[in-house]
Amino acid sequence: MNRHQFATVLFAVGLAVATSSHAIGARQQADKTGQAPARVAEATDIVIGKSLTFQSTVLAQPVRLDIALPPGYDAGQEHYPVLFAFQNTLAGVFGIVDAMGRAAAVPRMIVVSAGVPGEMFALYPREGVAGSGGGPQVLEFLRRELEPFIDATYRTVPYRIVLSHSASALFSLWAMFSAPDAIQAVLAAGPMFAEYDYVRVAGMIERALASRAARSQFLFFTQGNQPELTRDLAAFREMLRARPAAGLVWEFDPEPMSNHNSLGIRTLHDGLWKLYADWSVLPETIASAGGPAIRAHRKALAGRFGYDIGLSPLADNYVRAKWTAEGNHDAVVALARFGCEEWPKDHRRRLQLAFAFEGASRWKDAVPAWEAAIAVLKANVPEQGWQNFLPLYERRLAEARLKTVTPKEREEPREVFDSQGRLLTEGRIFAIATDDLDGDGRPDIAVSDYLNPARVLFNDASLQFTRVVTLKTTAEMVDSGHGVAIADFNGDKRLDLFLVYNEGRPSRLLFGDGKGGFTDSGRAIGAPGLNGTSVRVADVDADGDVDAFVTYYQERARLYLNDGKGSFTVSDQALDNAVTLGDLDGDGDVDLLSLAPGGAGPASIWLNTKGRFSQQERTIDVGQDVAVIGLVDVDGDGDFDLVAVARSASSTLWENAGRGSFRKLAQTFEPGTRVAAGDIDLDGDQDLVIGTGVYLNAGGGRFDKVQTLNLGNLPTVLLLVDIDKDGDLDLVAARGSRETGKTQLLLFANTLRRP
Repeated sequence: MNRHQFATVLFAVGLAVATSSHAIGARQQADKTGQAPARVAEATDIVIGKSLTFQSTVLAQPVRLDIALPPGYDAGQEHYPVLFAFQNTLAGVFGIVDAMGRAAAVPRMIVVSAGVPGEMFALYPREGVAGSGGGPQVLEFLRRELEPFIDATYRTVPYRIVLSHSASALFSLWAMFSAPDAIQAVLAAGPMFAEYDYVRVAGMIERALASRAARSQFLFFTQGNQPELTRDLAAFREMLRARPAAGLVWEFDPEPMSNHNSLGIRTLHDGLWKLYADWSVLPETIASAGGPAIRAHRKALAGRFGYDIGLSPLADNYVRAKWTAEGNHDAVVALARFGCEEWPKDHRRRLQLAFAFEGASRWKDAVPAWEAAIAVLKANVPEQGWQNFLPLYERRLAEARLKTVTPKEREEPREVFDSQGRLLTEGRIFAIATDDLDGDGRPDIAVSDYLNPARVLFNDASLQFTRVVTLKTTAEMVDSGHGVAIADFNGDKRLDLFLVYNEGRPSRLLFGDGKGGFTDSGRAIGAPGLNGTSVRVADVDADGDVDAFVTYYQERARLYLNDGKGSFTVSDQALDNAVTLGDLDGDGDVDLLSLAPGGAGPASIWLNTKGRFSQQERTIDVGQDVAVIGLVDVDGDGDFDLVAVARSASSTLWENAGRGSFRKLAQTFEPGTRVAAGDIDLDGDQDLVIGTGVYLNAGGGRFDKVQTLNLGNLPTVLLLVDIDKDGDLDLVAARGSRETGKTQLLLFANTLRRP
């Protein structure tokens, strides 16, 4: 792909991002009970900047300013260069600038689009064109009013780029030489010499160039496929060649693939690319010379741009990739180490060092490098930013730790999870749900208990869960808990709790404050006299909020539809005892599988059509004693397969054959009452915990049982979650006792990563 093709791609991507007024701003509601994720299609506005009216004294008229700040501006203290756009829309310009900034091809910058009328840019009055000839006043407006206003209002560095087109492009050629203190770079798309007296305009530019003070400036100008511009632009280039100006770097590109109207966007992309070439790509000769040469290169860039611009965080990507391919790993590591020393607060430099160690197969060095990357990330990036990187860093850390295990150690039988487990709480626990309920970045545990009040175990840095908060309801429900789900039920972006009770008590909804506090909504959900057994949540009717399925003992399941504010109305649909939710037919909505009360098969398939479920004629003969059905993509083909967990017979595996049909495979598992799925061994596929057995996915529909957990009788809770935030999945399980009728909630840490 050449740079013209790349510009087109960037334009398409950037403009699509910049000009959309609405987009799906869905916050995907993960099902906190292990079921299929909810589908939320909430439309939110995309705001790329703001407009204001600037009353110009110099121009004697108001000027509309459209201003877009770089992403993360409000959360940081960084200062930015400013790009002033004349005769260009903010949306188009910002789309390209943002796309190039995200790719680290240019620094992040502030974009200002100034709505100066096109006729005012003329350098002298044109006959028959009212309001023309205001070019000198526009320059004064830029120098005396606009730039001081932007500098006083925002955090800027003394580097200003002017993007101009047509008449304003011609103006900018004269303006940059007339006021080199105000304009450091010009990207001029199709300067319109043809509509002016070339001799007169060229004379003005030549006089400005002759009296110009020596300054570092950059000029990039283009022509497009406009033959009428060829002669004058050729003469202008000859003038520039004949009058070398100290500190001026200029470049011309004919841009034959663009017409005059489309020329601006290519000029913007290609001009920025050339302006920042030495910033975005570190020459191999300099990288090879090491730290002193790189620092000298930085110093030269600072002199050219007038401030310490540094280097792109990806400037050495090409060199590192080339050296890695050549096997020159020591040089890659040395270059990455220099980056960490030079930019100690940049987590991306730590990432590069970790990758360098991985490329050299130095896994014992890669582990502390990834640990340092995570620490620097959390210390120097706002939480809403580092959450985008953290999962990758934690996964790579876990993989690096696994690589430190020797072949001999790999051949020896090893436990997947800590064999004993650590006691978290006791009771008769039928359900838990996990999520970060207090906003500290660590998963907490909500517990539904038949013998004790529902409660939340808050995860602290030491993983001791010493803070336990009892959940209080206005109905004084102190026990008989049988289910819990976590989601934002009232649309306030904070997580709430849906509690299900047995003993004829209705369900309750508790609203969260985002800091670990919960308040009963005061609303009973479901009729009295029903004995709830579980709850699963999803956006069933695709209206942007989270609905709830509640199952009942020897009764049909009820679907409760949410109005978006946490008020539920029972649906009139007659459903069997729903056991699991998920997209069974690949159409993007939530379907369900159900069993008759008591777990009698076969399983029925109910497909969702705009929130209404229709029972299908085909069924799945899963047996007569099924406790739960899990939907898991065991073969990695993008659809849900089925695990039918039986209480007394063997549990079975069913492959999704498409369009809601399933085929039984030869693989069987031990009996159980619960199933948990996740990538336990970090090899990219889904593993299973069923009953007391841990099964690792061997591919081809085959699983190897690698561990029997100390869970006594069949566990009532199984949930895989990265409790300790080390990048792998731990297991939270409830060990029951038929003799006492009580359960212990235990945490089994994942030990595969340990050397």
